[in-house]
Amino acid sequence: MELGLRSELRQILSPELMQFLKLLQLNSLELQQLIRQELETNPMLEEVEEEPEAKEESEPTGSEPEAGPPAPEESEGTMGEERINWEDFMQEGLDSGFRRQEEAEETNLTVPDTASSIEDFLLSQLRLTVSDHETQGVGAYLIGNLDENGYLVCSTSEIAEKMLVPEEKVREVLKIVQGFDPAGIGARNLQECLLLQLEREEPPDEVAIEIVRSHLEDMQKRRSQALARKVGVPLDLVQKALAHIANLQPKPGSSYSNEQIAYVFPDLIVERVDGDYLVSLNDRHIPRVRVSASYRGILGKRGGAPKADRDFVTKKLQSARVVVKMIQHRRDTLLHLMRFIVAYQRGFFDNGPEHLRPLTMSQAAEEIKMHESTVSRIAHGKYCLTPQGVFPLRSFFSSQGVEKIGGGNEISNQGIRNRIARLVDNEDKQNPLSDLEIGVLLRVEGFDLARRTIAKYREDLGIHSARLRREIAQGRASEQEVREPQEEQKVSK
Repeated sequence: MELGLRSELRQILSPELMQFLKLLQLNSLELQQLIRQELETNPMLEEVEEEPEAKEESEPTGSEPEAGPPAPEESEGTMGEERINWEDFMQEGLDSGFRRQEEAEETNLTVPDTASSIEDFLLSQLRLTVSDHETQGVGAYLIGNLDENGYLVCSTSEIAEKMLVPEEKVREVLKIVQGFDPAGIGARNLQECLLLQLEREEPPDEVAIEIVRSHLEDMQKRRSQALARKVGVPLDLVQKALAHIANLQPKPGSSYSNEQIAYVFPDLIVERVDGDYLVSLNDRHIPRVRVSASYRGILGKRGGAPKADRDFVTKKLQSARVVVKMIQHRRDTLLHLMRFIVAYQRGFFDNGPEHLRPLTMSQAAEEIKMHESTVSRIAHGKYCLTPQGVFPLRSFFSSQGVEKIGGGNEISNQGIRNRIARLVDNEDKQNPLSDLEIGVLLRVEGFDLARRTIAKYREDLGIHSARLRREIAQGRASEQEVREPQEEQKVSK
């Protein structure tokens, strides 16, 4: 043990800076909620009502109290002469929740019905089918471990260990659950899901059952001749069975999913005006706030208010000024970054996603004189409405690119993916392009890519091989059949 001195350099963030960094990550809807909360808790903040344009120009809103329109002199004098009862002020507009009976009847409050989930539907069937408490407990545990698609996500041995019951008991209850509606529920993989649906049919399709049970790989790769030979039936029966399998439900629980659709609200808008691009914030729904002038009546008159009231006002006033200042700083920072992106990615805004250039966040940070972490926070969870559509801000950044043959501007990997998608969209569906042919067309445009690289980008886009696209176009395969291998692999994992 010894006592000594040492010097070190550490960056300590002030509370105000930490609050600003948190504010910077919020999208427009989250910022709206935060401002509403601040307006409710801080009496020194007030919302600026919408006014005619001429009046707005003469009364701009700023980060300091003086920048907002001053309160009328009469109100300031009144505030100075009277002592403010802050307890009554803070309680104003609050609802205790108490209602007299006649008021409650007049209100006529209605509660919307909640959508039934797959778990509720299966539990109701369990209660009607099983009366034994132990079996009901195991069944409820099994149902609770089904994912949104209706598949069991853990093994029977794990459930037996958790429930302290024999594994045979868990398998027995699982058979009961698999007999519930919808057909295929409780399966542990795609093969079992399809078998549960086929075996429940009357009469069962024996050819389809045999194909799913013993020749799943041949089915997934559409080897009709091999299936006919292995199963020992004519080719037309195999094709009929494959068509039957294609109409089954690979995700039996998806029809009961109550997952809400996430709507994208753009935070920034880029508009083309007279050959140039104008960047603006989509913040009309965000309340405009300013520091209220009512504080002057308390702090301006000596001895006019008790010390506790003056301290309260001073604290809230400082907080209000910080909020107004940070909102304006966030606005300026967002616009600064987006204007740089528009200038750098001009090809994208003029001609579409195929012309995206590679751009890293560190490059953008260096150009606009900000820290890379600040750029990352700005781009987090925010979207931009452009003439090409709505895009996340992060889509404009790409760490790698492909250089044109003979030099010139690079194009990002996302730009190459978009070009591949365009070529596939415009191809002859009866004679689709192979990876090699796509490579030749890209080479004509000035980009030399290996065939395996094109195949990787194509798979990233979810585009099937040329053979499968041809079969889909000719009606010999469906999108659902082509997706089944991927679904089986995902569920087994």
